[in-house]
Amino acid sequence: MPPTVSINLCCYNSEKYIYETIESIVNQTYDDWELVVINDGSTDSTENILKEFINRGYPIKYHYQDNKGLGYSRKEALKYSNGDFIAFIDHDDIWLPDKLKKQIPLFDDPYVGLVFSDVIFFNDQGVNERYYKRKKYWTGMCFRQLLTNYFISLVSTVVRHSAIKEEPYSFDTRFKMIEEADLFRRIAYKWKLAMINEPLAKWRIHSDSVSWKNGNYLVAHETKIMLEIYDKIIPDFSVRFKKEINILKSNLNFSLAYYYLNNGENRKSRKILTSFQFFKIKTIILFFCTFFPSDKILFFINLINKRITPSIFRKRKRYMLSCLLPLILISKKVISLFCGKQNCVSVLMYHNIPLDQMALFEEQIKYLKSIYNFITPEQFEKYMKGEFEISGINLLITFDDGFRSQFYASKNVLDKFNIKGIFFVINNFINMPKKYLFNYLKEHIYINEESHFLFRIAQPMKIDDLQELLKNGHKIGSHTFSHVSLSNEENITNLNNEIIGSKEFLMKKLGIQIDHFAFPFGRIYDLSQKSIEISKNNYKFIFTGIRGTNNRTNDLLYREEVSVDYPLKYLHYIIEGGLSVYYLYNKRRLKKLTSVHP
Repeated sequence: MPPTVSINLCCYNSEKYIYETIESIVNQTYDDWELVVINDGSTDSTENILKEFINRGYPIKYHYQDNKGLGYSRKEALKYSNGDFIAFIDHDDIWLPDKLKKQIPLFDDPYVGLVFSDVIFFNDQGVNERYYKRKKYWTGMCFRQLLTNYFISLVSTVVRHSAIKEEPYSFDTRFKMIEEADLFRRIAYKWKLAMINEPLAKWRIHSDSVSWKNGNYLVAHETKIMLEIYDKIIPDFSVRFKKEINILKSNLNFSLAYYYLNNGENRKSRKILTSFQFFKIKTIILFFCTFFPSDKILFFINLINKRITPSIFRKRKRYMLSCLLPLILISKKVISLFCGKQNCVSVLMYHNIPLDQMALFEEQIKYLKSIYNFITPEQFEKYMKGEFEISGINLLITFDDGFRSQFYASKNVLDKFNIKGIFFVINNFINMPKKYLFNYLKEHIYINEESHFLFRIAQPMKIDDLQELLKNGHKIGSHTFSHVSLSNEENITNLNNEIIGSKEFLMKKLGIQIDHFAFPFGRIYDLSQKSIEISKNNYKFIFTGIRGTNNRTNDLLYREEVSVDYPLKYLHYIIEGGLSVYYLYNKRRLKKLTSVHP
């Protein structure tokens, strides 16, 4: 009996990502499927990885061919597919576990030919965004909308096999960029589309690839060919869809103008833009951009063309702010001439450090150590008590939550530079069994995080790890029992358990005194007068997540949240107080919260 779903996977030299891709398939909660793999002439270890899964007994059909391109490979995969429905995934993308389970029931409507979902698109540089936060979509009979604004991601789709079979051809091998967009538009002309409005897959973007860099040009060229074909196979196409064709051509011309400007061909870009009959605001802005060197205004060009996602925007903002570093350093030198040198401690706060980014962490520590003096937790305690003197800005490093990657960071990086830190751990997270890990991370730590991959790599420390950290001269601090926002907890018994119980748990397990406490999340709206009162009565040093430097007058301590993907100059900018002005309001609110407890 043939399977319900045939999953089509085409690959070429895919050893870097294909293991994770296939794992996401075999971990589906829907199990009536077959995987059809076309190896398009790979010369790396792709075949060995595929055979590993085949040898485990998974229902995989494997076919090797000489390199013939993606369009041809997709057509070949369809030939070997026997399922009633066809699902697609590329060799570097990922499915979430319930993808097929949630999509297949929508085909109970016999008029639905294609089901898609929201996706998370991501890359290795930190982009991690929901697709339909930035893109409109339609369902039902929506060929017109799909013609003007293609909004379907291949990795999210499942297609009725009969809808493909009734087309005169499936994938057009002439296309490199729009082979699936062409097919799905033709299906949308005859069939209804349905959608699951939640991310069920992850779409990996390679912004350094040739196809990405030349994408606008290739899409424009291939779409013109597609329109010529539709004019032949769809009755009265150019008359019935005249408005949509004009909108599509206008969008293609804008993409071409952007492509030329992005490649320094400003005159070609300007020539295309002057042919527009109606100017939108973004067209006018792009037109004026053609009079300036494109490399100077590339950020704004990308912003106009929606190539800047929120996460990329944050990265570019960090870069731009770091350009202000010389101004801050000069102003601080001038101030020190009149007011003396500022002596304080800047406390750095790290969270999970992915193992593949450990080299970035080491680079940051090496850079900071060349500029600042790192003090130990003991020296920090003595400084706050008035028993130890410092000069200038000194750094204390802390880690929150108790990720095992932090243990590796201490062994591979901190010990190398003889730096000691404080590790704030969540009691419930330590030694947590793997079967509970995903839900705990989602509900308590990465509450708004949508990256399934991040959940998978975030493993907890064990008690043995904490004991080894203590032997190596580090300190352990409490981060509550279960990592909840203490401002939302009104029950005194629960508050005591989170704040005091977590201390007693660590003291019992580790046989040491616990003097350091860090508020979960650490934002001003996660603090309450009662939680502050309880923590002050039970700990000597209490840390928040509010930015700023610390001296002996601090009642509650400020910390600078940092990440391994921060540029080095931006890190320097933060430590020199570049972001402190944004937290003045939070500091005033914190002062009010603590003023009732002398």
